[in-house]
Amino acid sequence: MKSDFWSGGHNYSLQKISNKVNNLCLYHILKSYEKDIMKLGVGSGLKNIQLKALKDFEIPLPPLNEQIAIANILSALDRYLYALRALILKKESVKKALSFELLSQRKRLKGFNQNWQRVRLGDIGKPCMCKRVMKHQTTRYGEIPFYKIGTFGNTADAFISKKLFLEYKTKYSFPKKGDILISASGTIGRAVIYDGKPAYFQDSNIVWIDNDETLVKNDFLFYAYSNIKWNTEHTTILRLYNDNFRNTLIPLPLLQTYKIL
Repeated sequence: MKSDFWSGGHNYSLQKISNKVNNLCLYHILKSYEKDIMKLGVGSGLKNIQLKALKDFEIPLPPLNEQIAIANILSALDRYLYALRALILKKESVKKALSFELLSQRKRLKGFNQNWQRVRLGDIGKPCMCKRVMKHQTTRYGEIPFYKIGTFGNTADAFISKKLFLEYKTKYSFPKKGDILISASGTIGRAVIYDGKPAYFQDSNIVWIDNDETLVKNDFLFYAYSNIKWNTEHTTILRLYNDNFRNTLIPLPLLQTYKIL
């Protein structure tokens, strides 16, 4: 922290107590043990870490000169990654703007002037979702990641057993590798390309089109989703119901055009 702040009751401040410890190296060491430290949490609901448990937690500590060298290397990498993330965000912004221009037909590719058609998502394929997984069927740690709307597109914080996964995958709807998963609750329209790795997805909140790619390829559909103004139902939280999803129109160019897009 480089500015004034107030540490609340749920935070601990680890102050330097020895000249044999480099604070920056200590920061990197603690970051590397973050998951192990989190496991020290006790209590139901919002877990907390007892001060004694934190004091008794052991970490490796190299000599001071080696600490300084390690801290310098890792901090330099942090600065590089920060600059890289800033560049990626800038490129993503350019890509998003270009995507809007091309998919809204405000900008046309040279040599392509054919009219686009408008197609219902329901004509592309059937809207699908996974079988409902009950809360008691999930665990904090396990074999198969279970993505809920809050973790969709990020890191799963719940898991199901491999046995349940294989049963549900066989008996009920399940996405194919390359299918475009989309959020139907909260932040509507967030799209993720299913990579085929074992995972399960929360019913009704995460849906997809069972697309055989006859009318449209999944890679084009992924970008088309980002330019749709979704017709949602206003309940406590925004929700995209199947009928709205099915009747949503997308602009569709000829096959050779969207292959280039």
